[in-house]
Amino acid sequence: MSGTHKQWFLDAAEVIDAWRVFPRAYMVVYLCILWDVHGWYKANASYPDVYVNVVWGAVGVMTGFYVQSGRKWGG
Repeated sequence: MSGTHKQWFLDAAEVIDAWRVFPRAYMVVYLCILWDVHGWYKANASYPDVYVNVVWGAVGVMTGFYVQSGRKWGG
């Protein structure tokens, strides 16, 4: 791999890291799953609340991962 190709990949990685592409993609996928679970729960309200509580409770964990990911600016 030549130097220019390597630099291009390093620049692309820097942009992907700065834009936080993967954490945002994970959040979008998780929100789609959450929306589906919500629809399932509304259609089948006779099921226990435990499953829905676990899925909604994981929102805090996923949000924490998103907030803590990415570059640490400053310092």
